[in-house]
Amino acid sequence: MATDPTLPILIVDDLGSMVRILRRLLTGLGYRHIDDATCTDDALAKLRAGRYRLLICDGDMHTQNGCDLPARLRADAALRRIPVITIATGAVGEAPAAEGVIVVKPIDARTLAHRIAEALAAEGGSPRSRATRRPA
Repeated sequence: MATDPTLPILIVDDLGSMVRILRRLLTGLGYRHIDDATCTDDALAKLRAGRYRLLICDGDMHTQNGCDLPARLRADAALRRIPVITIATGAVGEAPAAEGVIVVKPIDARTLAHRIAEALAAEGGSPRSRATRRPA
């Protein structure tokens, strides 16, 4: 079901349980190259050293604001084209600073697959914001 199972993905979340959930969903979708970081500084270092083609970032990390990470990517010429999916907690209106594709918890595999496809389709274009709740 993966668009490209070799797509290198970086998950940024300070909660190990959320990283495990996202990793399990991505693995279930067929993705094989998944890495993680627990803070934006670690994520930026990994992004600069690696060849990630998708970033999935918690927008509400306890240690720092995850919504700042996409803005930091956009300010870096080498990283600005990496598509970003921001995971939001609660109502979409509570994450106005988020950019990129937005997914609201709880997350399911079908929604995540759709948002990955959307983020990759927007790659190279201007960042778009989209929000979704879990399908009924």
